[in-house]
Amino acid sequence: MTYIDTHRESFGVEPICEFLEIAPSTNYARKSRPPCARAIRDGELIYNEHFGPWRTVEDVELATLSWVHWWNHERLLEPIGYVPPAEFEASLREAIENGALSSPGSPDLETGDTDHPGNETLGGHTLAGVSS
Repeated sequence: MTYIDTHRESFGVEPICEFLEIAPSTNYARKSRPPCARAIRDGELIYNEHFGPWRTVEDVELATLSWVHWWNHERLLEPIGYVPPAEFEASLREAIENGALSSPGSPDLETGDTDHPGNETLGGHTLAGVSS
């Protein structure tokens, strides 16, 4: 919608809205309501001279994706033996597919027991405290 604000003097709001296939009332409604929390936060991150290297929304999105990658693939998680979550999940999935391990928490078909011998460790990683 900032496109409308930027080009309204040259083309007018209604012709731009017609071209974008949106109702002009959408633009006016956007301008009349307060910004959402995310818009405020993103604005503070992007346009704050003293915080962060971000200058555009794309910079913030790239930084967010980098953080999510670190969270899933690089951080070491203590309850699963100080390995990254993605690595542990891949090992767990492989063990289940190879039949070396049944799904965590799944009942034994013969006894109905959810405690399976050998489920306590996976490749040296403890399964204590891990839930499916």
